Amino acid sequence: MDDDDHTGTQEPVHSQAAQLDVILSRVAETHPDPDLDLIRRAFDLASDVHRLQRRLEGNEPYIVHPLAVATSCAEHRMDDVSVAAALLHDCIEDARGSLRVTEPMLASNFGSEVAVIVEGLTKLQRQEVAPSADPKLATLVKLLRSTATTDLRTIIIKIFDRCDNVRSLEVFPDDKRRLIALETRKFYIPIAARLGFYKQARLMEDHVMRVLQPDAYAVIGAWLAREGKRIERELTEKAREICEQLHGMHIACSFRVYPKGVFSIHQAAGVEMPGPERLNDGCNYNLCLVVPDADACYRALNVMHRKLAHLRDSVKDFINSPKINGYQSLHSICTGPTLPRVQVLIRTREMDVDGHIGVISQLRSGRLQDRQWLDELLDDLQGESGEVLELTSELTFPEVEVITPQGQVHKVPQGATALDYAYAIHTGLGDRAAGALIDGEVRPLRSVLRSGQRVEILTADDVRPTYERVEWVKTSRASFALRRALRRAERAAFLAEAHAFFGYCQRRLDLPLDGRAPEVRGLLDALGLAGEEEMGREIYTGRLSYDFLFGHLAASMPRAALDALLAELAREGAVDISLLEVRQALADEASTRSWVRETLMDRLQRRAYPEAPVSIAGLRHPVPVRLAECCRPEFGDDIVALTAPERGATIHRWSCRDVRPMVRQGAPRLARASWKNPPRRQLAHLRILGRDRRGLLQAIAEALVRMKLDAQSVQLAALPDGSAEGEIWLELPELVTAAEVSERLASIPGVVQVSPAYATGVQ
Repeated sequence: MDDDDHTGTQEPVHSQAAQLDVILSRVAETHPDPDLDLIRRAFDLASDVHRLQRRLEGNEPYIVHPLAVATSCAEHRMDDVSVAAALLHDCIEDARGSLRVTEPMLASNFGSEVAVIVEGLTKLQRQEVAPSADPKLATLVKLLRSTATTDLRTIIIKIFDRCDNVRSLEVFPDDKRRLIALETRKFYIPIAARLGFYKQARLMEDHVMRVLQPDAYAVIGAWLAREGKRIERELTEKAREICEQLHGMHIACSFRVYPKGVFSIHQAAGVEMPGPERLNDGCNYNLCLVVPDADACYRALNVMHRKLAHLRDSVKDFINSPKINGYQSLHSICTGPTLPRVQVLIRTREMDVDGHIGVISQLRSGRLQDRQWLDELLDDLQGESGEVLELTSELTFPEVEVITPQGQVHKVPQGATALDYAYAIHTGLGDRAAGALIDGEVRPLRSVLRSGQRVEILTADDVRPTYERVEWVKTSRASFALRRALRRAERAAFLAEAHAFFGYCQRRLDLPLDGRAPEVRGLLDALGLAGEEEMGREIYTGRLSYDFLFGHLAASMPRAALDALLAELAREGAVDISLLEVRQALADEASTRSWVRETLMDRLQRRAYPEAPVSIAGLRHPVPVRLAECCRPEFGDDIVALTAPERGATIHRWSCRDVRPMVRQGAPRLARASWKNPPRRQLAHLRILGRDRRGLLQAIAEALVRMKLDAQSVQLAALPDGSAEGEIWLELPELVTAAEVSERLASIPGVVQVSPAYATGVQ
């Protein structure tokens, strides 16, 4: 989301009449022939209806709220009808007695457009803050369909209404305050962002965060108060230098410096409670440069890059490739010797205004397409109201026309990929898409489409949804379809794991079990699992092993099944057969069952040895833990655990690209992890045998660097017979084994054998 602060501080208005004059002046400035009398009459009726009402947060008259909403409409260049409807938006709900207001009365006095908008706003108002979130959101989806397809101005005014209301959430009781905050986060904020009202979305995000995450909000607020003035001062000085140089090139330039929203900063930090170091490293401030025309934007970008270093691949050109809601600007992330990372936005005055007023710029210019997009997106919900966050109110202004294999023209949003196109044609086509034929050439599904291309989707029956594919798509429709397919596949996998466990019990132990069996019900209750699907999920993720399950089932198994389990353990070498026979002869049944449980728990503990220096959420028993080779996390890094049956948990950096799609989509095999203490280190001595070749020593050294291992000594000698032998002394982190390093080094061409000599603790 772009956190652009498009308006300055408004002068205080000391009377309602004065504020109305400001509204009328704004409307007159931005519209050629507005009906200002319509707005005055709307204000008069709203004043009468609300004259006895006070706002909950203080002693202010209630009319200040409709005035605030109407002011937002005027500032966003909305028309006279919109401003009048904003003033009247609470009148149907609040009018009493002789001042009873109805839709027919509004239509008679203010026109049908005003009446329809106010009635739509009233319907939304009546459905807000229901006790149950899911039915509530489902109802809002239906209302969104009926109101937005009738007049999109209804939803726009509702966003301004909610933005003003969440400023004073503290006046409500705790439970209602949280409900309003959650509803705002799930429903209104994504709609505001999709309609291009980034400032309103940012303000709502911050007010909601203050309620739902007060501690994190306070931490970031304190950091902004402490560091903000310095950053703004230095950034302002650098911006003035850029503007002066542009003025010397006869390019007028203005600028503004402002922090991103608290919620945006928190999201970018990626942790619940970010410390000063992480906040200092974040991109938490914006510098916006406004120049006369598009050509000047690119010239200003060059000047700015000469003044400030920019991050590679951070430049984004939304001027030539606008966002699907029409947003245009050049983006770049820059930094300086004493500056943190800063997002620089470069745009024209027209782009700046359009970025402020969002979809209203499309309404004013007549460029808004038909509303079929809304019906299609809401149909995709299929009753799953939790997807409102992604799918409500997406504005897909078709800007790319591609040609189907049948020669028909199909429109997709700017920036859409071939996989987006497949899902736009049909969900089944997207699910089976294996590649794309673009202008006769086979291309990846993540290829971005351009106007005029002929596109054919290649399919295969063995295609499976992946988290990586979600990263390939740009449209919410495709993203939702992929996530829905992933959920279906995962649920099937969970049930398959549960049934595989029951099948093992039947085949190996002659113990018929299913989700309804008393033993299983008792097991689920003991583990706090809702049903066999949740049990299968825990097995699928590797956080619940067969040993742990049998350890709990041992107390309730029939004796024949218990004996079969003991025989299985003996075959696997988990118990000594002779000792088993003695115990069975001497011990009573209760003691045997207890011993089986202890044996299984001990095997789990031994497999997980040594005790990991990390804590992993959701584990029911110890598991083997290792560091991921791809990113080699170190103590202090933000980490996640990727768990799997048999392999245990692999610890990745939170930012590791190998798990990034899984992190973003909340994959079930990912678990939160944190460091308990620095990993101990051990000294390892490895012997290497190989074939003598040029560059072998360098290849070994580079492999050790990639594994982020500290080599105390590396020796390699060539022998007369053409072979080579040597030794390596290494310090290994606690979660890295000598065997793992040996396997990695043995894969180097020319290395024949790597064998551990010894390993001893060093700290």
